[in-house]
Amino acid sequence: DEQQSINKKIANQIPVIVQKSVQEQSKKPKRKGFLGIFGKKKEVTPAVSTTILHSVNRNVISEQKVQDRQLSEQADSLAARNAELNRQLQELICQIEEKVQTELQSRENEIVAMREKSFMQVGGLMGFVLLLLLISYIIIHRDAKSIKQYKHKTTDLIRQLEQSVQRNEALITSRKKAVHTITHELRTPLTAITGYAGLIRKEQCEDKSGQYIQNILQSSDRMRDMLNTLLDFFRLDNGKEQPRL
Repeated sequence: DEQQSINKKIANQIPVIVQKSVQEQSKKPKRKGFLGIFGKKKEVTPAVSTTILHSVNRNVISEQKVQDRQLSEQADSLAARNAELNRQLQELICQIEEKVQTELQSRENEIVAMREKSFMQVGGLMGFVLLLLLISYIIIHRDAKSIKQYKHKTTDLIRQLEQSVQRNEALITSRKKAVHTITHELRTPLTAITGYAGLIRKEQCEDKSGQYIQNILQSSDRMRDMLNTLLDFFRLDNGKEQPRL
């Protein structure tokens, strides 16, 4: 702006200088005749335009120096201000870096803490799962052992029951055979006794022994009825006969 002001002043002085120069040219005296060549020369005085130019030049130089000094002062002020701004900017950058480092360190600490917490949780969960698996294995192993023992006992019991059934069947078969044999063996002498008792009664009707023979016959009849009942039961038990309803 100051340089433009100086240029504007110079531009404003130029018409004045031109006007002064024209006026000086018009005021110069003309030489008269041939003798005018050899006449005495008048002392040349500096023109007004030259004086004005020197004055303008001095003013311009003075203003230029003032402007240079002001520019130098402004440059120094700008340099100082720039240095102050740089210092403040450096401090701000340091503060930002420190804050960023603090936040990063805090974040890193949080991540480490979360990682450790996650590891602890995962470790605890894995330990709990392993404990459950161990308990389940113990329970399953115990149950399997109990089942195996129960199966073994059941097998032994079934075998014992089968053996008992076989023994019972053998005993029943033996009993049936014995009952059948005894029945047949009893019927034979019983038939003989009955027959002989009948013969004795026919031959000795008036003898005292007739009463005894009568008793023998009655006992024989009761025994025969009992044997017949036993045989009927034996046949029903073997399925050889159906009950009479």
